[in-house]
Amino acid sequence: MNGNSTHDRSPIRRIRVPVFLGVLFLSIATSFADDVTWNGGTGFWNVNTNWSPNTVPNGTAYNVFIDGGKTGVTSYVNLTTGASIGNLTLDTGDTLDINNNGGLTIAGPTVANNGTLKLSSTGGATDLRISGSVTFAGSGTLTLGGNSNNRVFGLEATPT
Repeated sequence: MNGNSTHDRSPIRRIRVPVFLGVLFLSIATSFADDVTWNGGTGFWNVNTNWSPNTVPNGTAYNVFIDGGKTGVTSYVNLTTGASIGNLTLDTGDTLDINNNGGLTIAGPTVANNGTLKLSSTGGATDLRISGSVTFAGSGTLTLGGNSNNRVFGLEATPT
């Protein structure tokens, strides 16, 4: 057959399609992880202008940074709703406060806590849920605000 045939089954042509598809799927898979950084200061998680890029992180594809290594800035983030994220990095001097009736699910695989991760129930269920195998690292603290409705558990567990 000549090179102009529509039935050309050369080995090179058969390799090009799988290689192209592999590159396409690899680029799509790596685009699913989104880094989101708190802009600094005190504010509420669910306000998109508090984040860079301008989006509220809610989904396991988000890697959340509070406040992304900014020096001379102390950040206090109030989470008043429910949210899910992938990884969490909390810098020294910064606080993530899961407020009354709020909840955070972390899919990981990493929580790098060098600040304060706080649960502040005043009577409503306030949850930190761990999904799968998550490693906690850093010199920070986990503070439960003195109420029995502050709960930390794995997603497979049934809270009581």
